Amino acid sequence: MTDYKEKYSEVTTTFLEKLFYNHSDENIVFSPLSIIELLLLAVNSTNSSTRDEILNAISNNMTREELNEVICELRKVFTAQKGMTSSNAVFVRSDIEDSLCPDYKEKIEKICDTKLFTSTNLIDDLNKWVNEKTEGMIKDIATPDMEEMLVGLINAVIFNSKWESHYDSWDVNNGYFYNTPFNKANVTMLNSTEKIYLEDDNFTGFAKPYKNGYSFVGLLPKKKAKKKLDDVIGEVNIHKLLREASYEKVYVAFPEFSVEFDEELTSICKELGIEKIFNDGADFSEMTSEDLKVDSIIHKAKIDVDKSGTKAAAATSIIAVAGGMPIRPKEVILNRPFVYAIVNNANYLPIFAGVINKM
Repeated sequence: MTDYKEKYSEVTTTFLEKLFYNHSDENIVFSPLSIIELLLLAVNSTNSSTRDEILNAISNNMTREELNEVICELRKVFTAQKGMTSSNAVFVRSDIEDSLCPDYKEKIEKICDTKLFTSTNLIDDLNKWVNEKTEGMIKDIATPDMEEMLVGLINAVIFNSKWESHYDSWDVNNGYFYNTPFNKANVTMLNSTEKIYLEDDNFTGFAKPYKNGYSFVGLLPKKKAKKKLDDVIGEVNIHKLLREASYEKVYVAFPEFSVEFDEELTSICKELGIEKIFNDGADFSEMTSEDLKVDSIIHKAKIDVDKSGTKAAAATSIIAVAGGMPIRPKEVILNRPFVYAIVNNANYLPIFAGVINKM
């Protein structure tokens, strides 16, 4: 488990960096947990080199069995807190149900409480499922042009919690967010004094607790120019920053924000070495005798942060088709582009992460 925390952090940073460079002028939110759990379903639905490429991308030389164990254990820690749930499902089109391997249903339903469904209308059923599991925050993961879909693997994550300490009216004021040194936007700023200060060579930051065993982390690049965030985004290590945090008074302010984001992850997965699952000849023999390949991997996420707390949701889907002395308090004011995350206090790992580039 200790080793895998480092790998989880590495996967988080990799996706954060690649999504940032793909959308350098947009606000970003994604769930590393959702992506990893979804790829775990793929690991347990494939064989041979198709499976091995996915294993290599999300684990440190683990076997499938070892990865199943560590992710399921990690998931228990994440979902032990009220207000945080993660759900997994496999949807199979009814006309290929007979092609499923005899023991696939039994095996896949042991992995992270996954449910297997057969459907005569995969698009509608996938969308109904994700809408329910994300409490309406993610409404559609499948689109009408996916009528050739035979199989859909899907994960949904939902987080909903109030702040541990509420904001009074005098803690909320109008302020500015500097999109660039010469362009600013009016925002509502939330002001508080926190107890966890974060710092490394590239960032200063803080952790602000929720009521349910999670914290909001804000990280501000030390250099003010936005291009400096470009320089250091690949160095973000939230897990390490929290492990090495100092417990001291820090005055913080950050804007209320809401972000909706979606991305087709195929190109990023290919950069991570996951390629064969997208090609003719992909080996789904752990699941079915049908010849399948992945057409797309879709990730959608939404987050709302305000004076009451935070609500965030994400869904990731694989669409498979045929073929001492008084010290002056530290200060972290998130009034220019910054990195943020929602982390579990027990293991310092993020379930959501992102970047606010503009307001």
